[in-house]
Amino acid sequence: MLFKSFAIGQNDSIILPEVMITAPFNQPIQNAVFIIKHLPDSNEIGVLTPLTDLMANDGVYFKSYSANGLTTASNRGFGASQTKVYWNGFLLNSPLNGTMDLNLINIDASSTKVTFVKSNIPVMGGLSGPGGSIWIEPSFVNSKNESSINLRLGSFNTYNITAALQTSKKSFVNILRFGAGKADNNYKYRSVLNYKRPYVRLKDAESSQWSLSDNMLIKLKASQLNINLLFNDNKRSLPPTITSSGPAAFQKDRAIKAGLSYDSALGKFSQISVNAGYSYDELLYYFVKNEKGHASYFVHTFPLSINSSTRLLHHEIKLNFNNIFYNIQSSEIEVPEEINHNLTIEINNGEDHFINYGGSFQKQLTTFYNPPLSYRVYTEGNFSKNFKMSLSYARTHQLPTLNDRYWPLSGNVDLLVEESSSFELNTNYFNSNGSGNSFLISASLFHNTVDNWIAWIPVSGDFWSPFNVQKVISKGVDINMDRKFRLRENVNIKVNYNLNISDPKIDKIYLGSPAIVGKKLIYVPNFQQGISATVYLSNSNFYAFWRNVGKRFTSFDNDKAYQLNSYSLFDIGYKRSVRIKESRINVGLKANNIFDSSYETIAYRPMAGRSFEVSAAWIIRYGD
Repeated sequence: MLFKSFAIGQNDSIILPEVMITAPFNQPIQNAVFIIKHLPDSNEIGVLTPLTDLMANDGVYFKSYSANGLTTASNRGFGASQTKVYWNGFLLNSPLNGTMDLNLINIDASSTKVTFVKSNIPVMGGLSGPGGSIWIEPSFVNSKNESSINLRLGSFNTYNITAALQTSKKSFVNILRFGAGKADNNYKYRSVLNYKRPYVRLKDAESSQWSLSDNMLIKLKASQLNINLLFNDNKRSLPPTITSSGPAAFQKDRAIKAGLSYDSALGKFSQISVNAGYSYDELLYYFVKNEKGHASYFVHTFPLSINSSTRLLHHEIKLNFNNIFYNIQSSEIEVPEEINHNLTIEINNGEDHFINYGGSFQKQLTTFYNPPLSYRVYTEGNFSKNFKMSLSYARTHQLPTLNDRYWPLSGNVDLLVEESSSFELNTNYFNSNGSGNSFLISASLFHNTVDNWIAWIPVSGDFWSPFNVQKVISKGVDINMDRKFRLRENVNIKVNYNLNISDPKIDKIYLGSPAIVGKKLIYVPNFQQGISATVYLSNSNFYAFWRNVGKRFTSFDNDKAYQLNSYSLFDIGYKRSVRIKESRINVGLKANNIFDSSYETIAYRPMAGRSFEVSAAWIIRYGD
């Protein structure tokens, strides 16, 4: 399930429309627009990084329920279920509710690639979704033998530790990694109920997790074999909102992922890959912490895909057949077994022409749904060595989640498929003088529509049920600027600015109150922006990050009395690396929210104020 990336431009660690990504199960199309890539950087010092920190410069909105609590990503005004997250070709979004908790993923930034595709595009074997998609894969950066251990300690009794062993011999590379972490999250926050008692400590918010993964690459003469394994176990207390006096809940998550992919060249212009995998997800939800009664969910997933690509008449043609089998056992819902078939065809004229063009066409067929054809067509102009523009239109479909269809008493098996359409205009300017100085600016204008939007609405009292309630239109702009320059031989500076403006509004109502037509979706900031600056020295770096998020409505009538205020966060940090013969020791210091801002991303769930973190990593390289 490893997916490979090939960069055609001058710098493959920044946004480039000419980046092509391939994956066994779910393949973003060639020339996908507005891609942000995080690749291992020799200037970066450190090992373990939360995924949310790594993506901080991408203009993605993260909705958190508490520090180290449930955290989901949303993009361009859409929901978390419409932003897909993939690990080595596996879709990590829960088949139950369609979301993915990003706090369950810690990234070893030295050997992991993270790619964020902002476009609404069909992909091989799945749908990227109107909220874009996040791709996580191992990166075999070097062929050295090395071991490492990394420790992070922070406020609120937080610690994380990872140990990794990379073994390499000729055409064989293997990365074995173990990680564990714990946090009490007992931070202080300003009370919203009793201002005479200004600070209160959060209780019953502790979490712990551990994971074991192995990524193997075997290169043969004209082919390669990839084997990926992952096991993780997470436990989390779930405090009620601070306006509630109810008991805390508790949740256990466990997952096993195993995948095998074989890629082989067929002559000079053709390639084929066969991929098989198994995924097991277990969720135990205790309604009251420390009591026996709980809900259980056990999900078995079996993906299988065959991919081929060839060049014919100066065009590249790709075929993919993807088959995914789902089996779910639960104490709460009774879900029939389901099979999802996808057939995708991609055609493009390559990436080195003055005008590039192409299309991706996908037919999806499931046990219970037969949605219309999904497709995307695009054209791109390479107007100069540095300046590119592209225009695309996509129409994709998203199935109702299993909770939507089968939740006891309130599930709706008659739900229609959500239909998304997207227009997107992108510009990209990149210039580099080859001596460490470069400038990039990317801008994307988008107009997205989701019809048959699925939402849960009250039917009677506290009884809620999902319906296709409305049509939503989101339009706005994404801007990203990246500036790198060298002051002296060992002094480099990198500055990044990103801005996202989105305005998702209800355009038509099919069910519910007509008064919400023209209103904005809840929990969507009208804008967000961020600035980061890093000064790289020969063996250390200083960095600062500022994030500003606009106001968000929490009620469908957009009542300003219940909206969440805008907030700004400012973080600073320092990292240093010391080499001792064949080993390297990295140390780091970080201060988060240094101005101690009080803010919420979810109503009545305050976030942490000022906090601190210290980290240390020891990397030992040995052998050839």
